[in-house]
Parts: sequence; C-alpha cells; structure tokens
Amino acid sequence: MRDARGLEATGADARALEHYERALDAFLSWSGDARAATHRALAAAPAFVPGHLLDAYLHLCSRDPSVKPEAQRALERARRLPRNARERAHATVI
Repeated sequence: MRDARGLEATGADARALEHYERALDAFLSWSGDARAATHRALAAAPAFVPGHLLDAYLHLCSRDPSVKPEAQRALERARRLPRNARERAHATVI
C-alpha cells in the first residue's frame, strides 16, 4: 500500500495508514496525540514498518531522556521486518 504522499508503506493496511496519517498530522501541527495515533496504527498492522519508525522518531524527539530505550525498541522492531530501501534509510538515520 501507499501512504498519502504516494510512498510504499511496508506492512500497511488501510486502517493503519489512516492512523499513521493522523499521527503525522498531529506531530507536524503540534496538536493531538501523535504517539496514540501511531500506537493505533501499529495495533491495526503490527508489521507496519513506517509506524515503527515513526514511533522511534517520536520517542527521540521527547525531552525526557528516560524514553530513549523505547525508541531503541521501536527501531529494533522495524529492523526485524522486511523493509524497502527508503525505510532502511530511515532506520539508518534513526
């Protein structure tokens, strides 16, 4: 499946993409709960790689250093899944 930008999203289904787009919107607009929307996306599709990557990124953006292990766990979940080249690049950067 493809996201709203037309990019391939490994492991996605329609419901996961809907929650993912809400998470991105919440993060970019500083309104809403991006983490909750990301977790709903992952509950809908546990193998949704962009969801795991976004989860890691959101934890890294936190001012609370105690959540860094959560970022590492999210990244490891993404790395255990098949990923396309763009998703592998995101994982490398994280």
